[in-house]
Amino acid sequence: MILTVSLNPAVDRTSVLEELIPGTVMRTRSTVTRAGGKGINVARAVCAAGGEALALYLAGGYTGSQLSALLAEEGVPARAVPCVTETRISLQIAEQSGRFSNINDRGGPVSTTEIDALLTLTRELLGPEDTLVLGGALPHGAPDDSYARFVREFSPSCRAVAVDADGAALRAAVEAGPTLLKPNAEELARYAELSCPTEEELLDAARALAGRTGGAVLLSLGADGAALVTANQLLRALPTGARAISTVGAGDSLLAGFLLRQETGGSPAECLRFGSAVATAKVECPGPTMPETAQILAWEKKIKIVSLRRSGSR
Repeated sequence: MILTVSLNPAVDRTSVLEELIPGTVMRTRSTVTRAGGKGINVARAVCAAGGEALALYLAGGYTGSQLSALLAEEGVPARAVPCVTETRISLQIAEQSGRFSNINDRGGPVSTTEIDALLTLTRELLGPEDTLVLGGALPHGAPDDSYARFVREFSPSCRAVAVDADGAALRAAVEAGPTLLKPNAEELARYAELSCPTEEELLDAARALAGRTGGAVLLSLGADGAALVTANQLLRALPTGARAISTVGAGDSLLAGFLLRQETGGSPAECLRFGSAVATAKVECPGPTMPETAQILAWEKKIKIVSLRRSGSR
């Protein structure tokens, strides 16, 4: 089973507009409300792809109750830890042109007592054959090493611990040595202090990061595909040419598919291929909508994986 931990989940509201024109009154064509946040999205994607997941998260106030109700409606197994501050709202605006805008509340503050309660719940539910996923921006009040605490405690006692974070939270998690890191190109560039990096520079940075943790780096490259990097291996999922309707949750879907195939004993190439298939199928769906299993399996047959001897070389 894949357990996800969300310190800063959200109620996601995606509104479709003809065109976003600042300073004017506009009417939406449609609005969809879903439970959101990286951990929540990973759990949703795992379930959509036929796997077993459990989402653990902090929830407070009216929107926290709404988030729990939305997960129940979708059939995503979940357990909430109460917190004092109301759960944040995330607004996405999708224009007919395909342009997409995000307006995200920061979330929090949360207390160390609330984080400790979530850690205790994780301890009770996580088994030795389970995979733990930690992801998303930390809420106000959460220490930079919040994810690192989970990594240090649970890495020795479960199948794998994956982290999808940015900034100070990522830096702290790296020092704790997670099994897998899942940055996107922008997050890795910030970590490695690269300005306008080439793909080769990003792959070199991913290899250095993998060498530091002793684990693997699953690098999402948007429309350019993805890469799986360890200290001595580099696999590249090539671009698919899919027409993206919405990129919301694509990176989370990549991680979900990768870990789901890993749980069933897939090779690194098979894991990268299936993760890429879930992500590609996801971008063909509007807003937070998840793809059907048949759609994912169709893309799995089309994804091409190449092994690179070194960054930039096949």
